[in-house]
Amino acid sequence: MRCQFSVGPAFVAVWISLSAVAVPAYAEGSSGPFAGMAGSWSGGGSFTTDYGSREALRCRSNNSVGSGGNSLTIMLRCASASTNFVLSSSVQHRGGSISGSWSEATRGVNGRIAGRVQGNRIAAQASSDTFSASLALTTNGNRQTIVIQPQSRDFGVVAVSLSKR
Repeated sequence: MRCQFSVGPAFVAVWISLSAVAVPAYAEGSSGPFAGMAGSWSGGGSFTTDYGSREALRCRSNNSVGSGGNSLTIMLRCASASTNFVLSSSVQHRGGSISGSWSEATRGVNGRIAGRVQGNRIAAQASSDTFSASLALTTNGNRQTIVIQPQSRDFGVVAVSLSKR
């Protein structure tokens, strides 16, 4: 079975990396929006295959935060019964906006990501020459939820929930 998620996982990592991976609420003048995202996260979710069925994912993420909570680097590994991916991303926050880059090692794809931080939520667009997806990331305490909606019908929706370990 061919998975519609073949490039999509790169965007999971991208958004887990922004959040990519959790964005705790923060006050202006305090530490940046990524301050609470450092460390190890794990959990799971699902993606939709090209046949419309759902397949379970298990994921682990290691995040590094710098620049007073305004920069985030993420390494995300996810696997299912039919696929796996290794995503890395690096993003910066400035004035409510985020921007950065992502790459997916097993498929050799990479691209850019840009969006906005609003409270505990990140809304962004991840893109490459061959793929584009909207990303929504929400963090509540030690839990993160990531939903990736590809712009193409060739790829399915990805939904992942992670907990800080």
